[in-house]
Amino acid sequence: HPTDAPSAKPTKQPSKKPTRTPTAKPTDAPSPKPTKQPSDSPVVPSTESESQSSGDWYIDWDLNKCVRDCIGARPCRSRRKYSWEKGHPTVQGCCNTMSFINFNQCSYAPVIQARTGGPPPDAKWYPGNHHECLNDGNAPAWQRNSYDTQLACCTAHFNWDTNTCMGTTQAASNKWYMSWEMGKCVKDCDRGSDRSCGGLAPGSWTIIHDNVNACCSMHMSYTAFSQCKYDG
Repeated sequence: HPTDAPSAKPTKQPSKKPTRTPTAKPTDAPSPKPTKQPSDSPVVPSTESESQSSGDWYIDWDLNKCVRDCIGARPCRSRRKYSWEKGHPTVQGCCNTMSFINFNQCSYAPVIQARTGGPPPDAKWYPGNHHECLNDGNAPAWQRNSYDTQLACCTAHFNWDTNTCMGTTQAASNKWYMSWEMGKCVKDCDRGSDRSCGGLAPGSWTIIHDNVNACCSMHMSYTAFSQCKYDG
């Protein structure tokens, strides 16, 4: 802005050197020291270190695989597990929750033992897929049936084939049962050990009779006794 009146005295001589180009905005105050040279690459803020990784396995739905809660090469990822993602101590346990795909498709990793310091695997018995009960600690997440003993599990789910479920061989009772394959009442014993032996009863669902008369009366009362009893 112009002054209200001319100055009383002339100004001093001009400066010997021209001033530098002014900054766009004045600084609040000069820095005490000059700044360092810029870094060659941008600095990435550090997050939780790998040493803090839990080592749990969790489902990464972006990959449709079970990956490990650590940062690095496979089976780790470039991020940590989110708090809402369920962790599992083993890759098998994680993949069991994705039973619609096989293990090789589910994970990058081979079978790895449970991390140390984690909870012990569940030793309860649960029904499997092949007339068997298991206690390997890998029950699927949806499996709600669990039992303290193998017998309790087999009785509840495979009572028609308890021997297969228990992994036992049925002993010969030397009693009688109806063999629908042979169309006769036969003795429950190994074939060849007696002329009336028709082999061991096929399963626990088979009705066993104390004698051949009871067997024929129940199952073949419409035919002659000689046609009912097996005599080799």
